[in-house]
Amino acid sequence: MKSTERKVSGARRGGAGFTLVEVVVAMGVAAMVTGGIYQGLSISNGLNHANEQRVVAFGLCMSRLEMVKGMEYEEIGPTVFGAEPSVALTHLGGIAQVPISGTRTTVVRELANPERKEVVVALNWTYRGTQLNEQLTGLVYPK
Repeated sequence: MKSTERKVSGARRGGAGFTLVEVVVAMGVAAMVTGGIYQGLSISNGLNHANEQRVVAFGLCMSRLEMVKGMEYEEIGPTVFGAEPSVALTHLGGIAQVPISGTRTTVVRELANPERKEVVVALNWTYRGTQLNEQLTGLVYPK
């Protein structure tokens, strides 16, 4: 008769399969990696959204500055422009996922040199509880 010895010291039979502890540890590591990737993508998406708003705000400031530059020099004065509430900031492409509005102000300053005026266009808005602003300054000369 042959005698068969069995090792019962926790070794795998034939080396196939995983223990429950190995599976739980692997799932935990996978969950932590997935959570980190999700958090990184979420932060990246938020920064991308804020930067898109900054681009739109810069464009709104630039369009106002170009409008002022197109006016007659004598018409440009400190009282010509008031604050514009509820200026809409949308995503690039015009798809507004979160409607955001801001206030655009235009300030014209008379300088010591009467041959030029300083124009400051600013746009202020709130995004996720943070006050953001974009400002553009330019000089206007007589034509």
